[in-house]
Amino acid sequence: MKKLLFLLISAILFLSSCKKEAAQKNTRIKTYEVKYLTLDPLKLIFSYNSFNKIDSIEILISGTKQLTYYCKYKSDHSLDSLINTYGANRIARKVEYENFKIKKLGNYTITYTNSGFINTFTNDTYLYRYEYSGDSIMTYQKIGNDPEQPEKIYKISSNIKNPFYINGFTNEFSLFSCIQYELEAYVTDDLFAPYCVTEINLGSQKTTYNIDGLFNNYPLKETVSYSTSSFITTMKFTYEEF
Repeated sequence: MKKLLFLLISAILFLSSCKKEAAQKNTRIKTYEVKYLTLDPLKLIFSYNSFNKIDSIEILISGTKQLTYYCKYKSDHSLDSLINTYGANRIARKVEYENFKIKKLGNYTITYTNSGFINTFTNDTYLYRYEYSGDSIMTYQKIGNDPEQPEKIYKISSNIKNPFYINGFTNEFSLFSCIQYELEAYVTDDLFAPYCVTEINLGSQKTTYNIDGLFNNYPLKETVSYSTSSFITTMKFTYEEF
């Protein structure tokens, strides 16, 4: 009887540990597609390395591969440099790390709040500063020697996760932010907080993000509408578990 009881308890513990292990799976973005009314469609394909960090981001415009960003890491798995390939050209952007957060990438300098969110994002010309309050984020912009000006107010979801704030990769999400800034027109505002942007207010202009479908609380599709135009932007995401 004691032997039977021991086997039963062992089986329960084994099944319990299996359930626990299955629940610990992480989710990471695999592809990101965005369709505009007036711009060519964009697609980003994310690949990961053996220690589960971003290895490369392939960028396609109108279905044609334009360039690839490769991540080069140090022995401690912190990022060393970001290599941009365009045709035969290879441009390496050096990365400076501090406590495993990107401090500097190329000519962009990044500082963080005590909670680990972006505080300031600057280059030689622009300074962007973020203030966090509940479900709102206020951004400020400073150009050259001009005084700092309030720019946008973001509303953030309380439970739908940000695809670019990757679980297990939160120290590297500003890497994608830098890539997006280099793409200029192809910039997403969904960059700097762990939950999705649902609304952006810029003066009298209002941008609304409608989310359709979820995968592990990450959005599968976002439709972006604007108060000042009839243009619609559609973003689609795919993910993988690891």
